Amino acid sequence: MSKRESLNRHRLIISKLRRAPSNFETLKSFIELESEILGEPIAFSIRTFQRDISEIASLYDIEIKCNRSTKLYEIQFEGNVNHNERLMEAFETFTALNLSDGLSNHFIVEKRKPLGTQHLYGMLHAIKNCIAINFTYEKYFDEFTTNRTVHAIAIKEARNRFYLLALDTKDGKIKAFALDRITELKISQHKFLPITNYNPEKAFEHSFGIMASNDKQPQKIVLQFTPNEAKYIKSLPLHHSQKLISETKENSIFEFYLFPTYDFIMELLSIGEKVKVLAPESLKNELVEKLTLTINHYK
Repeated sequence: MSKRESLNRHRLIISKLRRAPSNFETLKSFIELESEILGEPIAFSIRTFQRDISEIASLYDIEIKCNRSTKLYEIQFEGNVNHNERLMEAFETFTALNLSDGLSNHFIVEKRKPLGTQHLYGMLHAIKNCIAINFTYEKYFDEFTTNRTVHAIAIKEARNRFYLLALDTKDGKIKAFALDRITELKISQHKFLPITNYNPEKAFEHSFGIMASNDKQPQKIVLQFTPNEAKYIKSLPLHHSQKLISETKENSIFEFYLFPTYDFIMELLSIGEKVKVLAPESLKNELVEKLTLTINHYK
């Protein structure tokens, strides 16, 4: 039995039980139908299912049990939902890419530079075991590369890129390094004491992307969107603090609580005339200034 087949079963079982509790026969019928769509046979017996339940608990921290009163299997506990969602998305994409063999004109992916994910395993090993790592790093604003030795703290995703949050031993500052700009990664023999005075989630709680603003306070930001753009903002929020505070046929107004950093300002500029800053005045003025410079650039 292949590992891909096992992962496919896990994905299908979780997907089905997230929608509604099911008995074994319903699950079996669902998996058989999906296996026809995939074009790959997926073996599924009660013995296989019991093994899957154990593996799902170990891999995804999802507890599946049979409800004695309803006689239906259901998800009774799920640990990190966000992580599990990303795991499911990644494997579904992997499966779709495999299915698209010979259908390249029907499944079109972006041509882009690799994200540096080949470094993830080594970095996570270094983070878990507090081992210093060394690498060559390229900064886009510089014309040369530098050699860095760092104490890795965490991996953060921002705007479809992965970043290493680490303490740079050169100056003792915590910085973000884009994985796609890292080469020649080496794991050293040097261990360091755990960094306990820095909480990555807390540091970026009020950040839009990868830019933190530790020397300032986050602000309440009020944005007005056109009705059509508001639909996109609802389906894919700009920030976890996003709140819809009013809605009419003419516009929708959202409130945020975050740092108005450069990357957030660039995001607003990319939305163009479909968004208007209502507050604070300082952010409104900054956008007006940047838009004026852009207009003058074309004169």
